[in-house]
Amino acid sequence: MLKKSWRRYTKYLGGLICFFAGIHIGNAYVTGYWRFDPFNLGWDTIGRGITLLIIGLLFIYWSEK
Repeated sequence: MLKKSWRRYTKYLGGLICFFAGIHIGNAYVTGYWRFDPFNLGWDTIGRGITLLIIGLLFIYWSEK
């Protein structure tokens, strides 16, 4: 029982970290838009931010099972 709950909390914590990292990377796109090449920076940060958001939400979803 303890081992199962430990995995659950680890997945939930990892999900929160990924979720907020995705938001942070998305904010980096907004603040850095005019300082770098907009096209390259935009696709790079948006892609990574969305990927981290999805991974974070999946970890949170799996932690409840």
